[in-house]
Amino acid sequence: MSSNEPIYQPLSFEAEEIRRLQLDRDHAGSSIICSLKTFKLAETPPYQALSYYWGDSKIRRPIKLNGQPFQVTVNLFLCLERLNLRDDYEWLWIDALCIDQQNIKEKEYQVPLMEKIYRLTQRVIIWLGSAADNSGLAIELIHRWGYGIKRGIANDPNFVNSQLKSALLYFKDPFDEASWKAFWRFLGREYWARVWTLQEVVLANSWIVICGDSEVDFQHFHALFMIETQFNGLNTDGFVLAQVLARSVYVWLTAGTYDNLFDPYWIENITARVSLLTGKISAQREGLIYQPDLLHVINLCRTLKASNPRDHIYGVLGLLNSQQFPIKPDYNLGVAEIYANFTIELAQKLKSLAVLQLSGIGMDLQQTVSMSGPSWVPDYSKRAGVHNLEYNPLTKFKLNISLVTMTL
Repeated sequence: MSSNEPIYQPLSFEAEEIRRLQLDRDHAGSSIICSLKTFKLAETPPYQALSYYWGDSKIRRPIKLNGQPFQVTVNLFLCLERLNLRDDYEWLWIDALCIDQQNIKEKEYQVPLMEKIYRLTQRVIIWLGSAADNSGLAIELIHRWGYGIKRGIANDPNFVNSQLKSALLYFKDPFDEASWKAFWRFLGREYWARVWTLQEVVLANSWIVICGDSEVDFQHFHALFMIETQFNGLNTDGFVLAQVLARSVYVWLTAGTYDNLFDPYWIENITARVSLLTGKISAQREGLIYQPDLLHVINLCRTLKASNPRDHIYGVLGLLNSQQFPIKPDYNLGVAEIYANFTIELAQKLKSLAVLQLSGIGMDLQQTVSMSGPSWVPDYSKRAGVHNLEYNPLTKFKLNISLVTMTL
């Protein structure tokens, strides 16, 4: 490409065109050089999609994109350096590079395609950043426990204690304090707290987690944390389960000063991700299309973080589109208008006013200064207070009113 040509050529929205990224590995180790090529989504060659936390957008590192200088966040730069050393990532989809982030119309067109982009990918690469806080130990723990648990499930899919016993065979010291502290700190990384990463993981069919120079199959992580989330309420006489629970809680409480670890919403974030992923895997096994509970997804996203409050809605459209949810991104609309329109659409879709439970009227959940709409509209960017009546998919909510119109 000539240095005088723009990096981004227009896409055909009607043809569902997207861009794919290729790394120039002839220059691996010296600089990051990559190029973009346009494909119709239905005709694109096999590719892998990146899921990552952008990081501080004010601190940038230089790369070359289509022959021209381009700036990316430090976290993405480190990821590209890591991928540049491998030859098994031919085509990539990376939002910061494959979408012209300065073109609002293009962003609005690409966001609804996220469902297809992540569903059709060969594999999602979950990049958690550079190695730190003994993350290598965490990856090794996840691999050993996950592998052992999967072996245990193969022998006895319904009994947790036998799965744990199977996992113990792969450890010299399964309760090594340093490894478990590293594991909890690993879960305290900012990646797990972001809105966009939720759908990127749930929509995919295959995953790999990379942190620094270490990597692990995400299904091992899923198996391990699925067992962790089943501890509460289990009734078993197995000593193994009691030991694992006691040691796990102890090292969590002494893991360090990661803010996310002691965030009251943090465990909910992780367990909800595991729950959604478990539902997706179960649906796949039965040959069904996974359709998560809409209110459950929306309420979860209120505990997650987004740089733009609009993305508390737009950032999960991929999970909602599978149910033909009629929302199109418009970043020119105000936050209050987007939230109001979404609430109306959700109530009409569900044929229920259960969504009004999320508005927090008369309780500690009050609208923020960014909201100027009606009191019945939930602020989807704000976490529910600890005394608020939050939505629970098992809760019955009845109101003998016919929904005809809802006006602002």
